[in-house]
Amino acid sequence: MDGAGLGFAEAPKSWHVVEFKTHGDKSFRTLESNGVQKAKPEHWAQVTLYMGWSGIDRTFYLGVNKNTDELYSERIELDRAAFAQLENKAQRIVTSPAPLERINESPDFFVCKMCPAAALCHSSTSIKINCRTCLHATPELDGVARWSCALHKRDLSQAEQMKGCQGHRLIPALLTWATPIDGSAEANWVQYKTHAGTEFTNGGKDGYSSVELSAGADVAKAIDSPAVQALRAAFPGSNMTFTPRAAIPDSEVPY
Repeated sequence: MDGAGLGFAEAPKSWHVVEFKTHGDKSFRTLESNGVQKAKPEHWAQVTLYMGWSGIDRTFYLGVNKNTDELYSERIELDRAAFAQLENKAQRIVTSPAPLERINESPDFFVCKMCPAAALCHSSTSIKINCRTCLHATPELDGVARWSCALHKRDLSQAEQMKGCQGHRLIPALLTWATPIDGSAEANWVQYKTHAGTEFTNGGKDGYSSVELSAGADVAKAIDSPAVQALRAAFPGSNMTFTPRAAIPDSEVPY
């Protein structure tokens, strides 16, 4: 939170969470008319969590109009039921086995255009190969950024989480251009069918590695191409070598 303060006229002896926000003119006028909870529900949720986590049950919110330097202030009291709902929502997001539903199906939707995850959400062009995009990894709710690996049956350090390993298999929902149809936990492969009907595997004999499947927007076209299929059949060399996107010395590649 931005700060904690005492001495506010309405309750001078009570600690308050202090939160400062800047607004464009239109946003500021809406804030003046409707208050924080209605005009900026994300700000209201933010300070509700700050209050619940800090044990401070009041907030002093100060908004500034970037165009005119006008100020808007509001005191907000902790809604304990809302705090519990927000914590539960966060837990559902963290523990979801797949990405949540999109806010809109069009990448041109104005909220999507401003979202840093838009490319990943609406296509498969920005998948990073690390443990957090692997179906074997699970975020654990205790510890600090603790993730466990079902494949290697142990916890992962934060450094390992960022690297991944040769056993990486993509979370199926990340391949927006294909549908999972089969899989084997023992042999560590997942079978898919592209929207054009071509079947392929992530892992397994003659399957595609996660690195290959995350190579860019034309992967689906390549997999569906008879020429590419013939080339792979003619030259069935191993394609399972894990190649991190950033050069990592062999001694530092995990497992």
